Amino acid sequence: KRELEEAEVVNCPFKPKINSSYKSKGYKPLQERLADLQRQKSENLARARMAAEMRDPDLTFHPQLNQTSMRIVEVLEERDGEVAERLANSGGRGGVSIERRMKKQTELEAAIHEECTFRPNISETSERMIEVMETFGRNPDFVQRQQDIHYDNLTKKHIRQGELDEECTFQPEIGNNESLLRYSR
Repeated sequence: KRELEEAEVVNCPFKPKINSSYKSKGYKPLQERLADLQRQKSENLARARMAAEMRDPDLTFHPQLNQTSMRIVEVLEERDGEVAERLANSGGRGGVSIERRMKKQTELEAAIHEECTFRPNISETSERMIEVMETFGRNPDFVQRQQDIHYDNLTKKHIRQGELDEECTFQPEIGNNESLLRYSR
């Protein structure tokens, strides 16, 4: 049987005819050409987009500055210097200096303070509780305090569980199955 198979293989050799001209022309596999192909595609799209924009008659916007705007720019440049310096000095707020903004903020806070007249009275008990918490190292923040109490309770629970485990010394005997089976027969 083996001899028949070998004879058949000898009669049918697989020798594909490959066009050898692609190797001589500097053929690169697709994975090596992919970056170049993507770059060419994006460049072609950009060129096509620019050509379409150039042919579009609706794209004719050419900005023109009126005389008033040009005079305003000249006056600002004479008074405050170049645009970059003026913006740096104004803090990017269109001419409002930092000092003026701070003063305005202070005035606004004072007005709000005058408008909001509610001043809560804190009881002596609450003040004592805060003092006790501060002296014993408790956090006055409610959420943090609750988390601390929860952690303390868990710690105490684990300690109690360990003490109970030490007290419980009973261990059942489970190795006498054979003797029990003898008596039951």
